[in-house]
Amino acid sequence: MPTFLATSAASATYDYCTLAQVKARASIPSATTTYDTVIAASITAASRVIDEDTGRIFYSVSATKYYTPDNALTLFVPDDVLTITTLQTVSSSGSGTRVYGFTWSATDYDLEPADGPPYTRIVVNDTGQYQFPTRRRGALVTGTFGHNSTGSYPDAINEACIRMAARLFERNKAPLGVVATDMLTTTRIASADSEYLALIRPYRKMDMVVQAQW
Repeated sequence: MPTFLATSAASATYDYCTLAQVKARASIPSATTTYDTVIAASITAASRVIDEDTGRIFYSVSATKYYTPDNALTLFVPDDVLTITTLQTVSSSGSGTRVYGFTWSATDYDLEPADGPPYTRIVVNDTGQYQFPTRRRGALVTGTFGHNSTGSYPDAINEACIRMAARLFERNKAPLGVVATDMLTTTRIASADSEYLALIRPYRKMDMVVQAQW
């Protein structure tokens, strides 16, 4: 699931475009700072919308996560994996307590796809000494998660964020979606951007699952 950050200071680290990029797109001179706070909020909001729309995050976080293996040989990871520090599996359980007593070495498993990161599967190595237990929360993974390292998001995600942030900024000036350009003319801000959708489509997890099934 996407990670939503509580404070604007922290969120700026995980924004997918810059203040300068959105100001340039909105034709606001770089020296004009009147709207900087509003634009910055729009950028963070747009970044989190992209997280939600794609079902992934485009920065890295360190975490420990628990997974239920699909079978004895493969663990499909719902999160994007960048690196694994520790992989452990359950050795015993009882009364609601699990003991992760088997610690795998890097030679016990392979990360796939081979052209990752990000990785979406952990597969037992043919020469490894362990297999996955298929019990609930049978695997514990500590590492870094995300589509890419912080600050290295794809160009398409950068462009999608610029578009979304600029749109949110414009709508802030027109809550009902209508801007008066002169006494006789009004312009409606579209509620959806087909180019934004095209930019994020290759990164949407649901679309990737459907493509894999076909």
